[in-house]
Amino acid sequence: MDMFADAIRIDFGSSASVEERLRNLREEGLAERQQPLLEEDSGNRSPTDKEKIAYVKKLCLAQLAYGQCTVDAEESSIDAALVLGIDHPLIDIGPKSTFVNFNGDMDHLESARDIMLSKLKDVAYLIEHTVKHGGDFTKLDIDTACTLLDEIEKEPLPYGWLLQDLFYIGLSTFGAIAAFFGSYADMLIVFVISLFNLCLKRVVKRYPTVLLPLDSFLVSLLTGMLTCGAFKISSWHDDLCSIPIVFLSPLIVYLPGSDLVYGSYEIFHNNIIVGASRMTSSLVKCMILAMGLTCGWYIVGYGFMEDKGDYEGANASFVPTGKCAPFTKPMNVGPWWVVFSGWNLVLLFPALGGLQVKARDFFWIYATAYASLLAFGALNFAIPSDNALSEFIVNLLGMFVATNLVCLREYIQGEISSLEQHFFLIKSFFLRRPSFTRLNPYSSNSGSWVQRPDRCTKSDAKFCWGF
Repeated sequence: MDMFADAIRIDFGSSASVEERLRNLREEGLAERQQPLLEEDSGNRSPTDKEKIAYVKKLCLAQLAYGQCTVDAEESSIDAALVLGIDHPLIDIGPKSTFVNFNGDMDHLESARDIMLSKLKDVAYLIEHTVKHGGDFTKLDIDTACTLLDEIEKEPLPYGWLLQDLFYIGLSTFGAIAAFFGSYADMLIVFVISLFNLCLKRVVKRYPTVLLPLDSFLVSLLTGMLTCGAFKISSWHDDLCSIPIVFLSPLIVYLPGSDLVYGSYEIFHNNIIVGASRMTSSLVKCMILAMGLTCGWYIVGYGFMEDKGDYEGANASFVPTGKCAPFTKPMNVGPWWVVFSGWNLVLLFPALGGLQVKARDFFWIYATAYASLLAFGALNFAIPSDNALSEFIVNLLGMFVATNLVCLREYIQGEISSLEQHFFLIKSFFLRRPSFTRLNPYSSNSGSWVQRPDRCTKSDAKFCWGF
């Protein structure tokens, strides 16, 4: 029974602010778990430089572990160090490691990097509290803040493992329509493929030492095999332009959207090495996905295209990459407002859940992302092609809507919330804007990585510039 309860666990989040949690820890006499506080006179003394430096290091590593980009992590950590009274702090966050120099004491730090927005939000508020009140911190305050960081680290994810699996299946399945404008038949095939991919992910998790480095390749390999097999046996669904919709939908979570946007953002803020590293990493990830899809397709679909058109020899065994134009096929779901006002409404639930956003934080983030998607849908599809706006203008208008909604939230609630976190969410959803920002691993267009409607890199740079 406990196992089932853990599988479907939902953490709605606490209404207590960071200040209240710090106050409670202090009042309970817990500067460190299960250990009493030091004597009152010792706790009220000023912290030493060593204690301040250890706290700043924990703040920096916590941000990286939960999904903050390097530019903002460096800036906020240095701000906290200066407020605490550390002279001339130097923090240099690289693609994999972090180098710090406080008062001539150099250190090399490493931490795992993931995206857990529920924890990133708590850490962001703790940093804001430190920047605001850090000049008056005592040793007791430093110890209590470190204890809170330890609590945040030990907190379980807001959703149980079964819900996490459902989020993955839901994001892939609904993405066939909401992110790629496919049909109900496409969605059914993607649902079946997602189930097999989920089983494969369980096997990879069971043997991480051997299989985890091959995760992306194995998932794309299985996706290529199942996609080709599905179109071979389905006599009722033979639109070749639907094939990219089917093999891309289960790979949504593997497409390097956040790397592309963070890379653009960091290059824009002159962190060239890390930004270029993210961009290169995105290229390599796409190459791995393309290799897996190609190998999987070759295994099942050798010569698949020989009777499908003017293909012969090796060309008859390549993966078809021509994607259906949005809302042009009779079987595809449409018109545009049905997808953007209906299916995107459903898609955002597994998307937010997969990003580890707690249920109590859904409303404003959901409203911001949903309104932005509606704006993009209207600007791209409601305007006749003769009077259509340029892509650059559409990006700027959509970003204008999203950022002003975030500012409206702060104005109404009177919070100084972490704008970077909401900015990340907005960028994440913009990368799923179906009409022109989905990355296709097979594109070979040298002018832009992907031909419309799948253009990505240039749009991402415009997002950051527009913001």
